[in-house]
Amino acid sequence: MPYLLLLFLGLSGCTHTVDIDESTIYKCGDKIIHVDYLDDDSVILTLNGESNVLNRVADEKGYRFDNMDSQIVLNHQDGAVYFSVQGKTYPMCFQVKQ
Repeated sequence: MPYLLLLFLGLSGCTHTVDIDESTIYKCGDKIIHVDYLDDDSVILTLNGESNVLNRVADEKGYRFDNMDSQIVLNHQDGAVYFSVQGKTYPMCFQVKQ
């Protein structure tokens, strides 16, 4: 049993932390999304109470974050933000003032 405790303590020393750089709420058509921009070039996007991690990928027209498994894309292009789920693109997103 003491070995398990030592293993746990040893593994807990190997953790990497990620900080939130910015937290924003957007209204995209009839969808409200909460986006936490992290300092490792990823975001946590929450839609309908479900959180998804999206990774930043190269884009010629701006920058975007996506998760191919959940098919969620957050696209920043020419100062505008667009959001799509499973191929359906919602109207341009507007930041909700908090």
